[in-house]
Amino acid sequence: MIFGRKTRDTQRTAFPKATSQQDPPKDTTAATSKTTDKSKPLSSKGASDAYKKAVEESYTTGLRDVRTTTLFRVTNFELFVKPNVIVMGLERKLHVGTKLGAMGEHITLNTGAKMPLIGLGTFQTKGEDIVHKTIESILKNGYRSIDTAGGYKNEADIGNSLKELLPKYDLTRKDLFITSKLPPKDQGYDNCRTSCMTSLENLQMEYLDLYLIHWPGTQKMKHDDVRNVQNRKESWMQMETLLKEGKLKSIGVSNYTLNHMEELLSFCTIKPAVLQIEHHPHLVQKELVEFCRDNDIHFQAYSSLGTMMEDNKLLNDPLVVEIANCYTKTPAQILLKWAVQQHIGVIPKSTNPVHIAANIDIFDFELSSLDLQRLTELDKQHHYCWNPITIV
Repeated sequence: MIFGRKTRDTQRTAFPKATSQQDPPKDTTAATSKTTDKSKPLSSKGASDAYKKAVEESYTTGLRDVRTTTLFRVTNFELFVKPNVIVMGLERKLHVGTKLGAMGEHITLNTGAKMPLIGLGTFQTKGEDIVHKTIESILKNGYRSIDTAGGYKNEADIGNSLKELLPKYDLTRKDLFITSKLPPKDQGYDNCRTSCMTSLENLQMEYLDLYLIHWPGTQKMKHDDVRNVQNRKESWMQMETLLKEGKLKSIGVSNYTLNHMEELLSFCTIKPAVLQIEHHPHLVQKELVEFCRDNDIHFQAYSSLGTMMEDNKLLNDPLVVEIANCYTKTPAQILLKWAVQQHIGVIPKSTNPVHIAANIDIFDFELSSLDLQRLTELDKQHHYCWNPITIV
C-alpha cells in the first residue's frame, strides 16, 4: 500500500454474537436440516424458482463429483431450510478440502520463484515490540511471506525480529519470501540502487525475493509531469541490473494502471513478475487481471479487506456477511478466499494474533462458482486507497 491516514486493525466477525474471528457461534441451521432421498434434492418452501434450479444443478454436479473421487465420503446430503443459503449450504458440504499452510499454497512466478499466495502486509506496523510480536505470530501460524517497503519505516525492526525468531522456529532465510518496495521519493537510476541497498541492510539480508516500484509517480512531482515517466523507467532499468547481480530474485511494480503496464512492457528487457494493486469485490480490476494473466505476470492484491477504518463498508457489506454465515467463516476470510481461489495473491495486514491466525485459515473450504460471481458483481470501482489513474 501507499501512504495514507492512520488506521486501525478493525476486522470484524461474520456473526453478531461472536467475540472474535476464531470463535463464531455454533451453526444452528444443522438442527433444522433434513436428510433427503439421494434421488432428488430437497425442495424448500418459499424458495424461488431460480434458487430451486440452482440447487438442482449444484446437487447433480456435487453428486457426480462425490461418485468419481475417493477424497469424499458422503452418506447423505443435508440442505439448509432457509432459501437464501440452500446452495451455499449444499456446496459447503461438498467442497471440503485439506487445510494447508501458506507455503502449501503458492504461485510460480515467471522467474521460476515460488511465491506464497498469502503473506503478511506490514503497512503502518511500527514499533520494535509490535513488529516482534507480529512476526512471531505469523511464523507460528505458518506464514512464510512478508511484504514491507522502504516507506513503511519498519524494515530494521523486521530484520531484527527475523534474526532472533527464525532459529526459534527452525527456519532459515531460504524458507521466507520477502518483498520490499522503492519509495516514491527515490525514483531514478542512482536513487533506486541506494534505496534498495538500504532496504537490504535494514533487513539484514543479502537478497530480496521481490522488489517493487511502489508508485508510478515521483514524490513532490505533479501527476502530469512527464518526468514521472523517465524516472520510473530509470528505476526499472536499475532494478534489472540489481536482479542480474543477484540482489533481487524477482522484480515488479505496484499501483500501475493498464497504461503504465503497457508502457513498461514496451521497453523492459526483463518482464515484471508481479503487479501489486488495490483489489477487492468493490474494486474488481478486471482489465488489469486479464492483462497480467495474458502476459504471465502475477496479480497480487492489497487492501483485500477494504479500508482499515472502523466504518468498513466492504467487511460489512450485507452479501459478504450473508455468504460468511453460510460457510461459517468470517467476512474477512470470505474476501481473502474470493481472491486466492482465483489465484490472486493477498497480503492482509494485521497485528492482532486472532486475525493473523484467521486470515491464513482459508484452505479448508471453497466458494461455489455462484458465490464467486455474486461477490464479483459487487464491483463499484471504488478505491479505498490511492488511485494512480492521474499519474502520467
